[in-house]
Amino acid sequence: MDSPTTCGPPPLVVVYTDLPTTVTAIQDYAKANGYALFIRNSKPKRVIYACDRYSKPQSKPKNPAIHDSKRREGSRSKKCDCQMKLAIERDETTGKWEVVILEGIHNHEPSAAPAAHPAHRIAALGPDTHAQVERLALAGLNNAQILAVVRQESLSILLSQKDISNLVVKCTVGVLGRRVEIAGSGVEIAQPYINRRV
Repeated sequence: MDSPTTCGPPPLVVVYTDLPTTVTAIQDYAKANGYALFIRNSKPKRVIYACDRYSKPQSKPKNPAIHDSKRREGSRSKKCDCQMKLAIERDETTGKWEVVILEGIHNHEPSAAPAAHPAHRIAALGPDTHAQVERLALAGLNNAQILAVVRQESLSILLSQKDISNLVVKCTVGVLGRRVEIAGSGVEIAQPYINRRV
C-alpha cells in the first residue's frame, strides 16, 4: 500500500529585508503547499514557526461525560504530531532575516483548501474587516453576532466563531496596549467592555 502524499517542501532558505515580509512569504508558500505555520516560540532575534498540526491530539475528549454519538461531526483535532518547523533569524550585522529549516518533513497530507487553516482565513481579511470586528466588539456584540454581521456584508468570508474570538482577543490586546500609552500621558479613558461570550 502506498503511503499518503505529504505536504509540499518547507519554504525556501532565503534572506529577507524585514520580518513582516519574511512572515508573509513563508505563510504564502505554506498556503500554496497545503499547510499553515504558527509561532511556536518568539524572541527578539529568532522566531520559531511550526506546522499548525504540530502537537499530538488530546488522548481524552475535553468532556468525557459526553458520549461519542453526541459529539459534533468533524470536531476532532487535526493535530497529528507533525514535526516540520523552521526558524526566522535576524542577522546582527545586516539586520536582515533568514529562514532556517529545522525539520523539513511533514507526516500528513496537504489540506484540501487554505480555508482549513485559521491563519489563512484571518490573513485573507482586509483591514476594513479587522476594523469592523473591533468596532462591533467594542460595541458589546458577542462573537456569534459579530460573525453574523460580517457574513451579511460579505458572503465570501470563511470565518468561524473561533476565528472571531481570536480577532476579538487580538483587538482587545491592541486596545489595552493603546490605553497604556494614553494612560501614561495622564489622560484618563474608560475601559472598553468587550463581551467574550460565544
